[in-house]
Amino acid sequence: MPSKVFRRFRNLTLKQTRNFYFLHFTFSVVFAIIYSIKTGKSDERTTLISLKSTYFMLIAIIVCDTFFSKGYYLVHQFLLLKYSIAFSISGLYLWVQSKKDFK
Repeated sequence: MPSKVFRRFRNLTLKQTRNFYFLHFTFSVVFAIIYSIKTGKSDERTTLISLKSTYFMLIAIIVCDTFFSKGYYLVHQFLLLKYSIAFSISGLYLWVQSKKDFK
C-alpha cells in the first residue's frame, strides 16, 4: 500500500514540475520574442543587439549544461528549465537595451 501512495505522489509531483517548467518556458519565449520585435527592423544597431542577445543565450545554455546532469531521470524537465533560463536571459538583455534606447 505505501508504494502505491508513493508512486501516485511522485507522478503528481512530476506532472506539476513539468507544467511549471513548460509555463516558464512559454513565458520566457514570448518575453524574448516581444522584446526582439520591439528592437525594430534590422540595421547596424539592432543587428548588434540581436547578436549579443543570442550570445547571452548561448552562454546560459553552456552554463546550464555544466550544472544539470544528463544521467538524471528528469532529463526533459531539465531541458525545459535550461532553455527557459536561456530565453529569460536573452529577453532580459533585450528589455534592458530597450529601456536604454527609449530614455
